[in-house]
Amino acid sequence: MLERMRELGMKPVLPGYCGMVPNSMAEKSVKGVSSADIIDSGTWAGGYTRPDIIRPRTDSFNTIAEIYYEHLEKLMGVSEFYSMDPFHEGGVPVDKVSIEECYKGVMEALDVYYSTVSKKKRGHSGADDAKWIVQYWQGLPAASAFDIMDDSYSHRFIALDLFADAQGKAKWNSDYFAGCDYIFCMLHNFGGRSGMHGRLESTMNDYFKALERGGGMCGVGATPEGIETNPILYDLLFELPWLDPDNVPSIDTWLRDYAYARYGVDDSAAVEALMMLKESVWGCPTDQQGTSEAVILARPSWSVDRVSSWSTSNIYWDTQKVLAAADRLISIKEKVPATDGTANYSYDLIDVVRQSLVDLAYTLIKEIKHKRDAGDSAEYERLYRLYLQLMLDIDELLSYDENFRLEKWTKMARDITDEVSG
Repeated sequence: MLERMRELGMKPVLPGYCGMVPNSMAEKSVKGVSSADIIDSGTWAGGYTRPDIIRPRTDSFNTIAEIYYEHLEKLMGVSEFYSMDPFHEGGVPVDKVSIEECYKGVMEALDVYYSTVSKKKRGHSGADDAKWIVQYWQGLPAASAFDIMDDSYSHRFIALDLFADAQGKAKWNSDYFAGCDYIFCMLHNFGGRSGMHGRLESTMNDYFKALERGGGMCGVGATPEGIETNPILYDLLFELPWLDPDNVPSIDTWLRDYAYARYGVDDSAAVEALMMLKESVWGCPTDQQGTSEAVILARPSWSVDRVSSWSTSNIYWDTQKVLAAADRLISIKEKVPATDGTANYSYDLIDVVRQSLVDLAYTLIKEIKHKRDAGDSAEYERLYRLYLQLMLDIDELLSYDENFRLEKWTKMARDITDEVSG
């Protein structure tokens, strides 16, 4: 993959070294490493053991960093960009390692390595210095870290404003990043969860607000934990840098053009469908993390409020607008050109109809519980049979497009084995 990226003129971001070591290292004898420099970094998410951390700016850290970069180069080659997130979600205990000690120490180790790399190995970029890509997430790195790095590394310390479409700093305080560069990112999908969701209009507005405020914004990025959902969000995101900031179209104007580009038909019903979705599922008013999950995917319960740990099943939108959007899309079926828009149309129609059926399931399970509690056994039985049939109907609906079928993904996984001999 790295070879192909470089053939296309892309600059990969390689994993740099920020001090992580196995938890057992403190108990072993490693040449050049003192156990006194190894820090227990605790647990993550209520019990998962984190790797230990070697204190930066020590001989121990420099020893391991040298070994690490030597092997990284053998495996992945050399790049201009390296990613390191020492404090990500509480990774390095701030009471044991100072921010200045950590960030400057990590950068110094990268510089020591990069200074040994020949111009030839640095490839087409010929960069004089390596650049550090860091994720801004949950308040880290702190503003003081950017102040520190701005002193010597302002254009070499680049922040991914990871959740800029909802919680990002860029849209309301671009000064947070001091003189460092940052990238406006959309963290649309959490955990690979499926469902219609997004912040279409506010993503466009917030991007241009951040751009207007100045600072070091140097691009846009997509940072999803899962892909292949809500393609319109990504189409918008990657078009933003190409739009004229002095003549930004309204989101409604953009949607009219998008409807024609996506379906190959100039029809008001297609535009109306996208408008309704913009005002419902693609108009999330909060900073919830990802889509509201379908209750039919949850463990059986009378009080389903989520499917996975950090999620919700609550509906923030007007479900009737999703239903009306499905109706509008159905109405243009015969108008979509067979050679231009059928694949996009099929995907969108199935996704919107699926969402409307999932919305019904959310309401239906509450009504089933109500009838059960009220002792209305006949209506209870009718509704729960309807709920079970609804699950089968959704399964059949999704079978009509390969993008929603499990077999597409299992086949891709199996085909990978054919790429390697032996």
